[in-house]
Amino acid sequence: MTTKTCTKCGDDKDRETEFYHNKKTGAVMAQCKACWKAFRKNSWHNNPQTKKTYKEYYGRNKDTINARARELRAQKRTGDE
Repeated sequence: MTTKTCTKCGDDKDRETEFYHNKKTGAVMAQCKACWKAFRKNSWHNNPQTKKTYKEYYGRNKDTINARARELRAQKRTGDE
């Protein structure tokens, strides 16, 4: 078992199960999953500008976003990637 130290909480945790991995490069995030989830939750709930920006972007690009989602779902069903 290889360990890695989280840059946020400072705990040594299992590198394979406690950190998110980039599937393409194999890189591991600096923050553990628990710290990253807490950061994302707090940044979303405590920053009204984030919600406003997301809603504006979605409103402008709704058709493109939905088309891409349909395409990805179809690929997943057929097994193409």
